[in-house]
Amino acid sequence: MKRKDFLKTGVIGLSMAPLLDACTKLATPEAAAKRVAAFSAGGAPLLFATDIVAGPTTGGENNKGAYVSLFGINLGQQADLGATTRVYFGSADTWHEVDNYRALVPARGNPYLAAQELIVQVGSLGGATDGTTLYIKVTANGIDSNTDLTFMVNPGNFYFADNVAGNDATGVKNDIAHPYRYVQKASGSSFTGIWAGGNLKGGDFIIMRANAGTPWSDQAGYSTRFLRFRSHTGTAPTGVAGTGYITVQRYPGPALAHAPEDVYVKLPTTTSRGGFMGAESGYAGTAGKYFVLSGIRVEGAPVSASTDASPINLQSSANYWRIINCDSSFPSTDSGAAHQKNGAIAGNGIGMTILFCYLHDVYGDGNMENHGLYLDGTGGTPDYLGTAKDCLIAYNHIKNVTHGSLMQFYRSTTSKTFTGMEVHSNVMDGGGKYGMNFAEGTESVNFYNNIVMNVQKYGLRLNTFGTPPESSAIYVVHNIFYNCMINGEGYKSVIANEWNAMVNVQIKHNILAIKDGRVLTATRWFYGTATGITIDRNLYYDYWKKVTTKYSGDATGIYSDPLFTTPGSDFTLGAGSPAIDAANASMPIIVSRDIVAALRPGGTANDIGPVEV
Repeated sequence: MKRKDFLKTGVIGLSMAPLLDACTKLATPEAAAKRVAAFSAGGAPLLFATDIVAGPTTGGENNKGAYVSLFGINLGQQADLGATTRVYFGSADTWHEVDNYRALVPARGNPYLAAQELIVQVGSLGGATDGTTLYIKVTANGIDSNTDLTFMVNPGNFYFADNVAGNDATGVKNDIAHPYRYVQKASGSSFTGIWAGGNLKGGDFIIMRANAGTPWSDQAGYSTRFLRFRSHTGTAPTGVAGTGYITVQRYPGPALAHAPEDVYVKLPTTTSRGGFMGAESGYAGTAGKYFVLSGIRVEGAPVSASTDASPINLQSSANYWRIINCDSSFPSTDSGAAHQKNGAIAGNGIGMTILFCYLHDVYGDGNMENHGLYLDGTGGTPDYLGTAKDCLIAYNHIKNVTHGSLMQFYRSTTSKTFTGMEVHSNVMDGGGKYGMNFAEGTESVNFYNNIVMNVQKYGLRLNTFGTPPESSAIYVVHNIFYNCMINGEGYKSVIANEWNAMVNVQIKHNILAIKDGRVLTATRWFYGTATGITIDRNLYYDYWKKVTTKYSGDATGIYSDPLFTTPGSDFTLGAGSPAIDAANASMPIIVSRDIVAALRPGGTANDIGPVEV
């Protein structure tokens, strides 16, 4: 394909490289999206994910069923929607066009991607019966997209919520003209409104409104959270009533208005104990599973009434949550260790999917333990409870985390480990601590096509096990670590292993670029024991030119200027870059697309770093 200034123009957009390694066997509906076909990106529409994977074809607004957001690139312009850009659900033999089109707007998340969100209301889909699994296709200017995303027809009801015009006493399910007032209103462990006993079940939807732009700031849900699971839970969808995800979505606006409502949850100062919360420990594993949060903007309280008051806190065993296209910030001014160990998103669960989110402005104190995205491993019996595993974290933008790491995996109990984790195509910018912290219990993870930049300490930290298991498989490939160690006094390098010997850690085809960092010349690129770590064919450069050699343990590495178009903002490789066609090390995983969905290789071989030109 032609070499282009992809990152500057955003023409090509997202990456969804398939990972075929045995450690990545996700048991989520997103598995199909991970297997995007090797598909020519020359202007063709390309789909990566949906917010929901199951829903009804009846009920809701005008009795026309679920709203579905599709995320992709090359989906056309707003004027094309419903004309030359159309959406179909079906199979190779029979396709049914959706009933109506709501919006085609920019998606949140990685700012280099130019991803689009296309919102439809499905309608009858040809009378498909409950339990039917359909494929999804977008046709733009006569060209079909990939068709590997699926949607199951699954029964459910819709509850509209309006914090200005709603009334719990007169709210009627499936009636947009009679909305409820509160998403969750609690008196002790009793609920009224949408969350009242006998109302909400698996497969149901809460559609939040942004009436007159009024923030949602006066709701007191269970235990003074905005919404907390206690006895409710979703399930895997099966086509049977009462099964399926419980979903909270923003209202997508009228047909073809291209105006999804900005639903803004602003948690109240001092009284808030958190936003969207998983189940408390006593209900972990039985409640709070299979939940979708789509398109919501939530801001944590600057001063909170609880130690776990994150705007989105999975808590324990939030299995199969999907957090899609959300905006979460946490400008906390709380001090003291009890109010730390939080994040814009925090907690744990199996099979979680976190896509296209903007996680930003997370503050804290000198404990440096409020993170951008913080997945933990805590108590729970049996052993599979209270951990994060088989999770997909992709296309997110994590920015300005002043008192913590941009992303962290950490367990607090010896029995919990992080396995089957897939982290790709994220932009992580501006951290007060580490960029990516693979801390205690990180066992198997694929970390690729990410940009980590402008962090105070290590760009990548390994601190995983006293005695790593033989099943360990940590693969760090095709990333950029730029301008790390900005103020790293007492710290020594861009990448560090701060604990014992490792097992099967591979660091390959990355670009490590020192800009303002205070690294020691004796260690500069890597610090700590390298036993069990393979470091191969990375590119190294110091813009200060105080360090003029590559890492000594990287026999095939390159020391040279990567020739970024604009270092720090546009990471496109300029003509003559030594990274172009230079990735020649054997790879533990297949990365068939880059951070903006360009197919690899673009030339005779893959390029080093996340950008293929």
